[in-house]
Amino acid sequence: MRVISGRNKGRKLAAPRGMSTRPTSDRVREALFNIIATQINGSSFLDLYAGSGAVGIEAEGRGAEKVVFVENNRSALSVLRNNIRLAGVDARVMATSVARSIDILADEGACFDLIFSDPPYREGAAALKPAARIAQKNLLHEDGLFILEFGISHFQPVSADGLDLFDHRRYGDTGLAFYRPSAVYKM
Repeated sequence: MRVISGRNKGRKLAAPRGMSTRPTSDRVREALFNIIATQINGSSFLDLYAGSGAVGIEAEGRGAEKVVFVENNRSALSVLRNNIRLAGVDARVMATSVARSIDILADEGACFDLIFSDPPYREGAAALKPAARIAQKNLLHEDGLFILEFGISHFQPVSADGLDLFDHRRYGDTGLAFYRPSAVYKM
């Protein structure tokens, strides 16, 4: 696995061993960053279920100003921290569950331009639970994007409470769904 573009272009990244995490493929990351290219520079970026950190490291290298990684798996945390150190990324790592991180960040008054979530594919529709909590806790700017990576065979994208699905793309057996805050939450 490697960084595709930005200041760390070509840097090799380690991936956690085992089947508990599944790194976002180079192809999907490249597609993702081509889609959000105009929004990344100067943005605040939250990487949920960060795993190796490849997506957040790529975001920082392409100009994201603030990056926060959330990961709860111990072996993945070790790899994540090492990848961040090797890439020279100045970022916050939250070693806790996604649900707990949402509460902590909301209590701190955090708000993000871009939130990327890559939960285990087996979660299916439950993968949208954090999205609804993010909307309720106002962690996404009103013009921000919530991006969900999902397994095509486990989930088909739908809107979530507080977030409207406006686009989704397929890359083999992987999909990306793009959400914006619902008009109800833009007050």
